[in-house]
Amino acid sequence: MSWEDVGFVKASRYRLQILNLLSDGPKTPRELVDSLKIHFSQVSFILNQLNERKMVECLNPEAVKGKLYHLTEKGKDILTKV
Repeated sequence: MSWEDVGFVKASRYRLQILNLLSDGPKTPRELVDSLKIHFSQVSFILNQLNERKMVECLNPEAVKGKLYHLTEKGKDILTKV
């Protein structure tokens, strides 16, 4: 965990909200869209950002539909610092 990562999450309310939603368990992008009321493309972009920083991980990356994302240990740690 780095403070740069904490700042990255705090810089976007949607990043923080996605991490909070994933703290309850794995979710699909559609579930995140429905909870956040934002466009699918925004959720997809944010999930890609968080995945690149190893805060979230896709549990079934080969799936065409119904991909499941969950928090990594790093994501959980960052969430406690935010």
